Amino acid sequence: MWPLWIDFTIAGIVLSGIMALRSAYQEKKIERKFIEEHGSTYINRMYEEKKKRLNFRDED
Repeated sequence: MWPLWIDFTIAGIVLSGIMALRSAYQEKKIERKFIEEHGSTYINRMYEEKKKRLNFRDED
């Protein structure tokens, strides 16, 4: 059998890996939400510009 500190070291490495995976998942989720919000803003701007152009042509 090996010393107790080796067990703690292995447990720490495993716990650290789990926490790293968890934080990476949360960060990806936040990034996806950020991209979706900015993407919808961009699409709305493009839609408004198209509406303005079509209204401008109708006035001529």
